[in-house]
Order: sequence, then structure tokens, then C-alpha cells
Amino acid sequence: MKRRVLLATVGAASASLAGCTGVLDDDGTDVPADDDTDDTPTDGTTPDDGTTSGGVNTPHDLYLANLREETLRIHVELVRSDTDETVVSGTYELDDGQAAEFEDVAGWDGEYAVTATLPSDATATYDWLTQSCPNDGHSRNASLRVGGDDGDDDGFSFVVDECDAIVAGTAASAGPAEPFRVEDGDGTTST
Repeated sequence: MKRRVLLATVGAASASLAGCTGVLDDDGTDVPADDDTDDTPTDGTTPDDGTTSGGVNTPHDLYLANLREETLRIHVELVRSDTDETVVSGTYELDDGQAAEFEDVAGWDGEYAVTATLPSDATATYDWLTQSCPNDGHSRNASLRVGGDDGDDDGFSFVVDECDAIVAGTAASAGPAEPFRVEDGDGTTST
């Protein structure tokens, strides 16, 4: 008999909850499920700053990777081609298999020149185009690599994510660039 009372109570509670489609807000009030509080446009446009919430259309990262079997000091420079604005300029010391990540340094539909120079004066410059992808959630991240099998005669190579083909940043263990930054020979820090 107690079982029937329990089932009736659970059944009544279930029926009263069946029409509830919301969740509780921070203050304990019911928020309907169809309440859309996200300000992200649904028409495919993006806010003026070129980014949207949720990681869609966010700026792109640049990786500087050392794939040689030695520690290297690499001077890297990233310049936006249409404005001649220097976005990154500094010397970074990387052990074999390390990469410095320059986060959010390039915007969509931009054109950049990426240059790496070694103490031996070997240098390479690459063009980095960040044209839009068909799906806004994809990437145009880039990786400038020193060493490895796919490098040119001086050992440099440059790869860019092809929207849904992610190839940049995967060749070495990456971390934020700032800890890899070193002082120049005159005792000043690279900028």
C-alpha cells in the first residue's frame, strides 16, 4: 500500500514538472528556456571589433616553433602589411621542441608579414593572409617553424590553418610567448 502512495506522489510531481522548460536563475527565479540572452548576432554578422562571443571569429594566434635539436634565439617580427603596424617584435629563446604562442595577434581578413631571424643572420619572411572561412568557427592560425623536415634551405617553414584543416601549432609544445622573451645584447628587453 505504501508503494502506491509513493508512486502516486512521484507521478503527481512529474506531471507538475512536465510543463516546466526553464532553469533557475542566480536569484532562484525561473528563467524560460526560450529566453535568449546571448547578444551574438544570428544573421552571420559580427560586432565592430571583429569578434563574437563563444570563440567564433576570434583573432588568430601565431606560433614560433623550434624544431632543431638545439636551443635557439630567434628574432620574430609580425607587421600588418596594409598599415605597416608592428604587432610583434622581439627575441625569443626556445629549446628543441618548444614553441612560443602569440595569442590573438591577427584579425580576420588581414595581411601580415612574418619574419624570423637567427643569430647566424639566416632569415625568412612569409605572407600570412587571414581571409574569412566558410564556417566562422574555423581557424587561420599560423606557425613559423625553424628546423624540421619541411623547411627550406635555411630550415624555415611556415604553415597556416586552412579553415577546417588545423596544421599550425601542432609541431611543438607551445606556451605563452612572454616567458621565452630574452634581453638583447645591449641589456634591453626586446619589444
